[in-house]
Amino acid sequence: MKKLIFMLLVLSFSALALSTSAAEITFAVLSDIHSKPDPLKNALIDLKSINPDLTALILNGDTVDLGQPEDYAKISSCLEENASLLPEIVIKNMGNHEFYQEYGRGPNSRKSNDILIARYLDFSSRVMVYDDNWINGYHFIHLGSESTYNKYVDSSTVRATISDEQILWLEEKLAEDYTVGRPIFVFLHQPLDNTVVFSHYYRYNINKDQIIRDIFAKYPEIIFFSSHSHHCFELPGNFYTDPSGFKCVDTSSVSRPTYIDTKEGVEKEWGPSSEGVYVEVFKDKVVIKAREFKKAEWIKDAQFVINY
Repeated sequence: MKKLIFMLLVLSFSALALSTSAAEITFAVLSDIHSKPDPLKNALIDLKSINPDLTALILNGDTVDLGQPEDYAKISSCLEENASLLPEIVIKNMGNHEFYQEYGRGPNSRKSNDILIARYLDFSSRVMVYDDNWINGYHFIHLGSESTYNKYVDSSTVRATISDEQILWLEEKLAEDYTVGRPIFVFLHQPLDNTVVFSHYYRYNINKDQIIRDIFAKYPEIIFFSSHSHHCFELPGNFYTDPSGFKCVDTSSVSRPTYIDTKEGVEKEWGPSSEGVYVEVFKDKVVIKAREFKKAEWIKDAQFVINY
């Protein structure tokens, strides 16, 4: 009888240990799909095999290649047809390609810029290009460019244009129910300069880069997910820790991971490959893992652990 009681106690403590070490939430960040439903579907299948109970999926911009109805239709159909593979929460952030009408056309007018934003808002079920939500007590903040490739605002074809209003909103949201040592997840398609790889090569990614950096410096709990570069995880540079404490993560690309050939000084395709990020949030740490979806494998030496 004593032996039985001892075994039951051991099992109870084992179960308790397992429960306390389980992730509180899990989410994936996919980006730069560029209107290609096949690699998106393959990524969703792989994520489902990893974790059937994924908490959330974040599509972090350049989900479409052009901001045309047919581009959104391709991705919307893929998501609808594979609804059984999706978590309950699916978040769709703005990229720079959502602002493109056709290649070689030139900068957008104010009118066409508004049309392209309206299409994105309909796709994302939002009222603004920036938004936030709370998931099991964790704050998710989603920034978004309000104009890209607009000759009246910014001649850059790729830069994120963030308004003063959005900056004030960001400051308010970061302060909202802020808890020291509790992770805050922030998303924007474009990276901060001189953080993750490619942000060194392509400068001026965000019109208010220094302002946002100064705000982030007040919150070492921030983990900032950016995309845009397509940079593969097999080579270093997708993770960055700022001296102030906040972290930056580049999410590669579902449709076309790339790298910089330093000898030739040009961008080249890595692959064929398909990559993204899988995140586990525990009480005392956040584990970020890079995934190669074509091979259904974790990418060696591309795991980032943040302890709190």
